[in-house]
Amino acid sequence: MHDQAESIIRLLNLCRHEVINHLQVISGLAQLNKTEKLQSCVRKVNEELYQMGRLASCGDARLGLLIYDAFAKTPENSLSVEYNGTMPVLSQASLKLAAKLIDACKEYLLREESVLLKIALGGGDTPSITLRFSSVSGKQPKLGCLLENAAGHDLAAVISDEGGALTLLLDKQEQISEQ
Repeated sequence: MHDQAESIIRLLNLCRHEVINHLQVISGLAQLNKTEKLQSCVRKVNEELYQMGRLASCGDARLGLLIYDAFAKTPENSLSVEYNGTMPVLSQASLKLAAKLIDACKEYLLREESVLLKIALGGGDTPSITLRFSSVSGKQPKLGCLLENAAGHDLAAVISDEGGALTLLLDKQEQISEQ
């Protein structure tokens, strides 16, 4: 597990790498005079960089890095990140357990076809991650396996009434008093 500073640096390096890759593609499309593809590519790059920026500034860069590593490069799935308050720095235990559930979610997305993912990070006194799955085909995602995985790791997790969202409750890192 990385610390906050290492995670921010890693996210910045990933962002730099992505920008360079996208600029090369944009340059090639411009040279070939492919304006329609160029416009589509610029929109895609803009959205990807916006999402990466949201992850980098979520409040706990380690969590942002976990989410990016798990979901940003999953081409079949669309990722959207939103916030409700600032995520506090999470306890190491919460971060490790969140990593396990995020890995289980990634496996779920790779197994299922045409599933979109929206991640909502809730800050404040009760930090949480809500993973909202929706199927392009309209069929209801089956999240029971993810709930069982959360329970197996002693995580407080709840599936919403609609059945398409899994919320994971997290613990904040204990404040260290100055001596």
